[in-house]
Amino acid sequence: MLIQETNSHDLRIAMLPYTSALKLVDMYIDTIEEELFTYKSQNPIEHVKSRLKRPSSIARKLEKRGYEPTLENALKYIDDIAGVRIVCQFQDDIYKVAEVIKNFQNIRIVQIKDYIKEPKENGYRSYHMHVEIPVRMLHGEEMVKVDFSDFSVLAVPYDMAIIGYGAKHVSNLRLWQAEPVTPFS
Repeated sequence: MLIQETNSHDLRIAMLPYTSALKLVDMYIDTIEEELFTYKSQNPIEHVKSRLKRPSSIARKLEKRGYEPTLENALKYIDDIAGVRIVCQFQDDIYKVAEVIKNFQNIRIVQIKDYIKEPKENGYRSYHMHVEIPVRMLHGEEMVKVDFSDFSVLAVPYDMAIIGYGAKHVSNLRLWQAEPVTPFS
């Protein structure tokens, strides 16, 4: 049955593991933020947004890949039904947060795409991590795919030393280079 023709109850049942996975991921991220702030007096995570892909987006993606837009194909071929975007202040923070996520014992890393070290031709820079996490449902435990689709940098600081009058003191001038998280079209 096509996704658009699936009744809302069946669609909700199919999405329930993804909803539960996002709740777990949100809890993990909250824990990371709390621990980093408690132990290091800083929080490198500027913003977190989680989402479930809309049925119409899932159908378009399946059709684009040459699959019939059915619920079965969505569960089999789409890795980003559940997605999380994490925005950090600095580029190094992305790798620190990603490393913490990698070290969670119950998260299985499926794939990593580092478009920061190797940007796309159009200039797109981001860090993607596809993971699977165990979710306990009434019928048992299942591994659910979650896509950390955009570890993104908010802005990059550049510090310049400014020599004061008579060269008796030096001030630090911080300039920022900001780029959009996603390119403008």
